Amino acid sequence: IRGRRSLDQDSIDTMQRGDKALTIQDGLQQITETIRKHKIFLILTDQVRANQDNPQAKGRNKLKMSSGWYAKHFAEYYIYLERMNSKDDKSDKSGKEFVTQAKDVMGNQTRSGHKTKMIVTGNSVGPEGRTGYFTLDFTRGIVNQEDEVYDLSQK
Repeated sequence: IRGRRSLDQDSIDTMQRGDKALTIQDGLQQITETIRKHKIFLILTDQVRANQDNPQAKGRNKLKMSSGWYAKHFAEYYIYLERMNSKDDKSDKSGKEFVTQAKDVMGNQTRSGHKTKMIVTGNSVGPEGRTGYFTLDFTRGIVNQEDEVYDLSQK
């Protein structure tokens, strides 16, 4: 998404700080009434960037969303997803690795999925900090729910 002001600029030398965030905020404000009235389920995604606003945070809040704060407050749940990278997270419970037969340019097998950790970092209807795990298959979507159900039953 490009900001509305940046669409009219003549040069990339013009700084349009906050333009994208304002454009998203205005767009969400326009559709809020319709979403609430018709109970439309909306999923918003956003990339993260380094949090340079508070270098004294000492390990807390190292990342922040790249959209403006309105997008965060618009959502009922704010969830951070993180790819799991340990050796155990590269295969399912049966030991089958998440790879395909195809090779990349280095001769390594390409990935077919990975385990993902999700953390509720914002929630307007309940507590923050809840954590869950799921397996994301690049072709079939979220799979191996039985692994997650089993793990939850053991806690």
